[in-house]
Amino acid sequence: MQQLNVRHYMRAQFLSFTEEQSINEASELLTNSHQLGAPVVDAKGTLIGWLSELDCVTQMLQAGYYCDQSALVKDIMRSEVLSVGPDENVLDLAKTMTDNKPKSYPVLENGKLIGLIERKAVLAALHQQQQQCFSVQ
Repeated sequence: MQQLNVRHYMRAQFLSFTEEQSINEASELLTNSHQLGAPVVDAKGTLIGWLSELDCVTQMLQAGYYCDQSALVKDIMRSEVLSVGPDENVLDLAKTMTDNKPKSYPVLENGKLIGLIERKAVLAALHQQQQQCFSVQ
């Protein structure tokens, strides 16, 4: 079976946030990007957290109830983030996704954020692998 690396299926262009952005802005950007979540980076572009759609929904429900829009990304982001390397096997990532459940993973190379891989891309890789396994030669 051919090895499928994350780098071949990751997004190199993706939305990211800073910790000082408002949740309202982050929610709008997530909605328009069609991403399920996005990495949070510092001024040097280093990964420091993750903000998901669900995080935003939860915060906006609370903000709507109290009419308070003051929350920032840093207030609700997750600081412990599962990530993958670009040379990791997509099949191994698929197994990890079934155990840990995140739908998106930041891709780090030498500590630098270089991409984002989502469950849809992993599914595409699995589909491609299946096609190769069962193609008539």
